[in-house]
Amino acid sequence: GVSASSNATAASNASVNPSSINPSSHRVIAVQQEARTAGTSGGSSEVRTQRPELNREMSTDSVKSTSVKTPKETGKEGEKSDATKKTSEKAKHSVAIQNCLKRLADAKDGKRDLKMLLLCDVKLSDADINALTPAVKTSTSLRSLSLYGSGITASAAKVLAEALASHEFLTMLDLGCNALGAKGVEDVTTALLHNSTLLNLGMGSTDMQDAGATAMSHVLRMNCSLTEVYLNSNNITEVGAQELAGALVFNDS
Repeated sequence: GVSASSNATAASNASVNPSSINPSSHRVIAVQQEARTAGTSGGSSEVRTQRPELNREMSTDSVKSTSVKTPKETGKEGEKSDATKKTSEKAKHSVAIQNCLKRLADAKDGKRDLKMLLLCDVKLSDADINALTPAVKTSTSLRSLSLYGSGITASAAKVLAEALASHEFLTMLDLGCNALGAKGVEDVTTALLHNSTLLNLGMGSTDMQDAGATAMSHVLRMNCSLTEVYLNSNNITEVGAQELAGALVFNDS
């Protein structure tokens, strides 16, 4: 009897000896038991154990399962947001051009009297200028066109100027505060070389520098219809100023 009791005790001790049980199995069993206990007691559905190390591991697993956006994903969302903003801005500018085209068309049909078209600080793309140019070219009522600070490129300005080279009604053109550069200014002034109706030309803050001033001086020697030319804030040195002054000797306007 004693022997049997000893064997039973040994068997009982063996069944709970931590060293003889797989740690992972022990953890699973403990969690399952306590989960059942929590469910029976009607408490919180969160599974907590009496062993702190299990709580920490379960908490870590919970964090890992949470949806966390990586910096790369966040960056993509930011790019999408920027793209949406740019699309919205482009749509707004296109609407502005569409409004201008409608007004020009109405004026051409005699539905309105349109003498001034002011697009100051309305950012325009090359496509916008390409759409606007034919309508401006055929307008017989338009007298003033301002694209001051519209962000137009040198190539777009050239397209517009070439279309206005023989325009017989426009008297004021302002392309100021656009980064045309010396080459852009040269292209514009060359196109307007023989225009005989333009009286005021705004080319301030176009980054023409001395090379652009020299190109402008050639126009002033030939075009005697211009009465006002704005060349402020263009980094023109004494060299460019002398070219301009020499041109004015031959200009009677």
